[in-house]
Amino acid sequence: MLNEKKIKALKPKQSKYYVGDFDNLLLCVYPSGMKTYFYNYKCPKTLRYKRVSLGRVFELSLREVRAKKDEFKSKIQEQQTKQKISFKELALEKMMVKRGFISLKTYKRQLSLLERFVFVEFGNLSVDRVGVDEILSSFERVRRLGINGDKLFSLLKEVFRYAVMRGFCKDNVMNKLSQKDLCLKKPCKHYAYISNEEGLKEFIKRIFAVCLEVEQKVALVFALLSAQRSFNIRTCQWSELNLEQGIWDIPACKMKGKKRQILPLSFQALKLLKDFREFMLKRGVKILQDDFVFASRRSKSGAICEASLRLMIKKMGYKSDEITPHGFRAMFSTTCYEYRNTHKIDSDIIELCLAHSEKNKVKASYNHALNLKDKARLMQWWANYLSRTCLLGEKLKELAKEMKTY
Repeated sequence: MLNEKKIKALKPKQSKYYVGDFDNLLLCVYPSGMKTYFYNYKCPKTLRYKRVSLGRVFELSLREVRAKKDEFKSKIQEQQTKQKISFKELALEKMMVKRGFISLKTYKRQLSLLERFVFVEFGNLSVDRVGVDEILSSFERVRRLGINGDKLFSLLKEVFRYAVMRGFCKDNVMNKLSQKDLCLKKPCKHYAYISNEEGLKEFIKRIFAVCLEVEQKVALVFALLSAQRSFNIRTCQWSELNLEQGIWDIPACKMKGKKRQILPLSFQALKLLKDFREFMLKRGVKILQDDFVFASRRSKSGAICEASLRLMIKKMGYKSDEITPHGFRAMFSTTCYEYRNTHKIDSDIIELCLAHSEKNKVKASYNHALNLKDKARLMQWWANYLSRTCLLGEKLKELAKEMKTY
């Protein structure tokens, strides 16, 4: 063990030599007479011994060197502790980071996947000890239940990438696995929709023939005319609608692709909304800007529930394999593409009206045009098609009379 007196007494030799203190602290004496302190430590990542310089004798006292060594040692121990973090702790940490960037529904679904198939298998294992065998075991359970597994694969890859970034493991173990081999092939499932004019005529007749409430008829017709997702229909607020300019401005937070959608409304859709607003006011309903257009009767401050549109269609006598609310979008898309020679509007405009994101990222980064005029033309053509070909015009007149004579 060194002391100040011993250090001063150490003389240089032909080659450098080391004198030990304690706890791997060394003093190196060079042939030139220079004396430098070193600390030997085990690297947490490589598990190999390394040597770090702490300073020269004339710069630091022995007490200061020992304090510096203890400080460095505590940092190494912290890193070693981090290396032993469990997969569950790390995954939950990553999920908390993601929480601010994904919807609550997505967050709960991803957390459920981890709890059901991952935490029970290797949640308590140190993240750097999780290997291919543990992951294969998890995916065996997934396949036995007939679950596709693609989402779980992507989620695990994301968590291990986060572990590498934080220095908890050297490489991403998911890169050693094939998603194709691990996950069941998911059958391509399309939303049910009516693919012919006669079927669409019958559907529109049933909207008005079946004893639906006025609000339910308006919701279904508005969904048909606008061709937007059922979530956007259900949660549409009066503040989003500019009935003077004929615009529905859906904020990015409500869109699937988190990109604002500005949709021009057809004359038919505008008249429907204006008549419905007057109808609600006649009934003594106070309408505020932030109120939902299709408000729930159970909760004055809430929108109609997720299953509402489906239940309306079911009440009309249709099964889920015949038509779904999302199928309205498929009807719009199919019809618009079939009649492109008639309306002469580009396919990009059809996709913009449906709020489908551009797959070409380079093209998408440059294409910020709203194309409102072309979108307005297409939405008006669609409304005219439904009114003229599928008898919607006559039925809308009947509904307008019903609302006025209330």
